[in-house]
Amino acid sequence: MPQTITLVLYDPAHAADLDYRLHGEQAQYSVSPQERLQNGRFVAPDCLAVTIFVPKPPHRIFFILDKGGDRLTYSANPRAVLLRSMSVNPAYQGQGCARAALADDKLAPLIRSILPDCDEIVFGVHHANRAAIGLYQSRGFADTGANLYGHKGRNIFTAKRFGKRPSEKQPETPTAVIPAQAGICSESRAAADKTTISAAEKRFPPAQE
Repeated sequence: MPQTITLVLYDPAHAADLDYRLHGEQAQYSVSPQERLQNGRFVAPDCLAVTIFVPKPPHRIFFILDKGGDRLTYSANPRAVLLRSMSVNPAYQGQGCARAALADDKLAPLIRSILPDCDEIVFGVHHANRAAIGLYQSRGFADTGANLYGHKGRNIFTAKRFGKRPSEKQPETPTAVIPAQAGICSESRAAADKTTISAAEKRFPPAQE
């Protein structure tokens, strides 16, 4: 597994590193970065291409974050974003790069920096793509139980929620506990409270409107 990886928005300068093709079974489940980038449908502002730089050996991984209408097919959550077309250059597969990119300390900060309202990632994975399913499950993505049947067969809906940033978490408010006074039942205590309030009103009468 690479020691350090960096997730950034796609830049045309990354094109040479993404000039690879997928083959065999992988080509059935995804498309190459260049094919996706050349498709005018997957462009800003609805779609944001992301590259993952792996330094040793230097190469890039690719995926798209789609906040357009397609994401609502996978989730009713208006804050969800759809992850699509994730791929790794075949020459560098099997090194744990994709798994590292999906770690909470990598993917969540990136998404929050460019899509601050997002609190969920959703995507569809072909039911026969066991390697991808195992990868996503190992990073906390869960099968939602929903399916989409396309021209390539059944896709499983998978999702993962993000919690709030640590700075956004509100401290718990302690609940005040008033100890019961010995020898005073609830009725007697209520009467005593009423007497106290009446005495306060005499000292500080309410303002006249």
